[in-house]
Amino acid sequence: MNFFNTYFARLLILSSLLFVFPVTDALAGRCAEDIKRIDEAIKNQYGGNGAWWEWFACPVCLGSELKKDAVVTKEQIRDISSKRNLASLLERDKQEQMCVKLLEGPKRQLKVN
Repeated sequence: MNFFNTYFARLLILSSLLFVFPVTDALAGRCAEDIKRIDEAIKNQYGGNGAWWEWFACPVCLGSELKKDAVVTKEQIRDISSKRNLASLLERDKQEQMCVKLLEGPKRQLKVN
């Protein structure tokens, strides 16, 4: 009977703590948002003539040049792109903290909040 009381008390305390402090990850979804912001920032670094087909294609693939007021160089964009790809793999593997930490540098280079 003592075992049952101890087990029941532990179960009761644990379940009450789960209701008071729900188990949530503070970083959940932050990596995906950072990747989206980095993608938009990279796209904004390239200029174009505003043709309709540029809405459906990657500006880098079309061979467009960087804008004159771009904040990064092409070499930096290659580095940022490789880190972004690694971050998407980390996000897929549910490693949010590593993903967020990996994207700190590219966000700083692209001046993304």
